Amino acid sequence: MDKKSITIGLVGGSGRMGQWFRRFFTAAGYSVEIAGRKTAMTPVELARKSRVLIVTVPIDVTCATIKELGPYLAKDALFMDLTSLKKEPVEAMLKYSKAEVIGAHPLFGPRERSLKGKNIVLCPARGKKWLPWLKDLFGSYGGHLEIMSPDEHDRAMAIVQGLVHAAHMAVGMTVAGSKFPLSTFDSISTPNFKKKLQQVRRLFSQDPTLYAQMLFCNPYVLPILESYMDNLHYLVSAVRGKESAAIEKVFAGVRLYIKSGN
Repeated sequence: MDKKSITIGLVGGSGRMGQWFRRFFTAAGYSVEIAGRKTAMTPVELARKSRVLIVTVPIDVTCATIKELGPYLAKDALFMDLTSLKKEPVEAMLKYSKAEVIGAHPLFGPRERSLKGKNIVLCPARGKKWLPWLKDLFGSYGGHLEIMSPDEHDRAMAIVQGLVHAAHMAVGMTVAGSKFPLSTFDSISTPNFKKKLQQVRRLFSQDPTLYAQMLFCNPYVLPILESYMDNLHYLVSAVRGKESAAIEKVFAGVRLYIKSGN
């Protein structure tokens, strides 16, 4: 496709991920425009003129934004979103527009300097014209693309994001509730604990609203956390009863899962 004929619009493009993709698409040679609360151009004006419109707003307003802008997209345009939830946004893009639809979830943060080696999940839902273009573009910069259905993505993200974020929160809460000052751990940490503490520090330095939305908006997160709680209770019971056989059973089960590779 001729790059000069493609205007890429980013709604919510003043946010950190929006800015990351603005720099990316600009460096790739495309004309990029943004619209949001602080721009002169309105999101509707941007939707009307964009060949590719990408919604990159907070999760809790994503579907409302899609509903507002969908009717203004041309039938041969591409409608995308970048949120960490895919089922509801993709359904909304299909419902409120006639454009081609691809849900996308970049699995990295705005601190990353390049796309090389980074994972992006794509959920193509309507049309065949734009997917090859998107795969070629991200792939040419070293991105690893995974094609999934929106439902499969959300179930996977309940583990990849929901479980991990909740576990990090629980570790942070437990360490903060201990009698040790944080400085104590600087000199006695194992490499594994030091790495874990860095992850916890990084999580708690970010916007709590974003993490609350990731936990609340994905319906598959709660069952995963309940399963996690069941496993913690099992481990607590094993520790309380000093049951070596119970721990050995855990190791055997997880080792079998890891060995299977499936």
